[in-house]
Amino acid sequence: MTTPLARTISLDIETKNLDMREEGLSFGNPEGWEVACIGVYIRTGAYEDRMAFAANPAIINRDALPTQIAVQPLTALVRQLWRWLDDGYTLIAHNGDGFDIPILSKPVVLGGADCESVFNAYQVNYIDTCASLLKLTGRRHHLQNLIKGTLGEDESKLMPAADAPREWSRNNFHKVIDYCIADCEYTYKIYEYGKEYGYVDYMETDGKITRIEVDW
Repeated sequence: MTTPLARTISLDIETKNLDMREEGLSFGNPEGWEVACIGVYIRTGAYEDRMAFAANPAIINRDALPTQIAVQPLTALVRQLWRWLDDGYTLIAHNGDGFDIPILSKPVVLGGADCESVFNAYQVNYIDTCASLLKLTGRRHHLQNLIKGTLGEDESKLMPAADAPREWSRNNFHKVIDYCIADCEYTYKIYEYGKEYGYVDYMETDGKITRIEVDW
């Protein structure tokens, strides 16, 4: 693999919501969803960094180990996104259009992060890998299956997505943050692979591999 892509940020969120049916939630509709944490993986050439944001950073950081990421307040995210935009970073997300970005665009008091205006400004510097694959193939592609198909069967998300809200409710904050940031890194790796080789591989439920040509 050649030199990594320059000036790229990959973003993912986890939510607090424990029961979609009981809370009247649906995917594609941001109403009712509440952000638990936001992970960001930053890549500038060979340099990499990780950041995390949440509504209760003081509580999370109080119990953090020296090796764990210091969490910043939600209000710091929008300022950081503007800085990255001014510096020419490309924003990447997997299913950002259908989940992360609509939720983050809501006001903080409604469970979001007040990011609507900055996301609107990112449109020319933004790639949703899930939306791109949907447009190319007419079907949705799960990140876990892309990881398995493209990066190898030994690679995997750190937990099932449905476990994250439960772990957050148990105050296992850093476990969820680590999972969230790992998803950011995997999204970047899938994007980078497709950018370099012109395709990604998707592991189907029966274990077969489907190759998808991409134009990122």
